[in-house]
Amino acid sequence: MSTPEVCDPPPFAGRLSGHGGSHAVEVARHHGIDTMFTLSGGHVFPLYDGAVKPEPTMRLLDVRHEQTAVFAAEGIGKLTGRAGLAVVTAGPGVTNAVSGVATARFSGSPLILLGG
Repeated sequence: MSTPEVCDPPPFAGRLSGHGGSHAVEVARHHGIDTMFTLSGGHVFPLYDGAVKPEPTMRLLDVRHEQTAVFAAEGIGKLTGRAGLAVVTAGPGVTNAVSGVATARFSGSPLILLGG
């Protein structure tokens, strides 16, 4: 059994102030994530703000169903070995993402899912 990879803490570890979406996107970037697969929803707008305001911006790929966002992120994880990022809104958005999460788990694909 291998041990999980240990990364350096993000540059702002400790007390935080400012925009939560910006902090979340910065952590994702710190771990090599450059694309957010998503289906737009009000609960996750702060993450979109955090993705498009700083330079360089994080690529946002808006899809038509939450399941598609998770399967796309799972595909990135499978192809690159780095976690794919899927962002879905609360409630049914998270429920619709479950199949993709199960597939990533059984495939051993690195995946991060953020639900509103």
